[in-house]
Amino acid sequence: MQKTPLPIISGLKNFEESKDSVDIDYCCDHMGTVFVNSQNYEQVLFYFKKEKLFVDTLNRIWYASLQNSLTDCYIKNEKL
Repeated sequence: MQKTPLPIISGLKNFEESKDSVDIDYCCDHMGTVFVNSQNYEQVLFYFKKEKLFVDTLNRIWYASLQNSLTDCYIKNEKL
């Protein structure tokens, strides 16, 4: 099992306290990616869903990428 990178966790907490939505988005994306690589799909869904709250839907490429990641995770999670 892959451990969660501590700098990302502490950064996420700091960004949440300061309500920095852009950096919260980036941290959640990185955390989701870490858990994809470890195949921990429950955690992937947690972070990608959290990221979805902060993604600027006007940035269509980023939004589409997140939607694809969520869909892929749901598919993989159902196979477990």
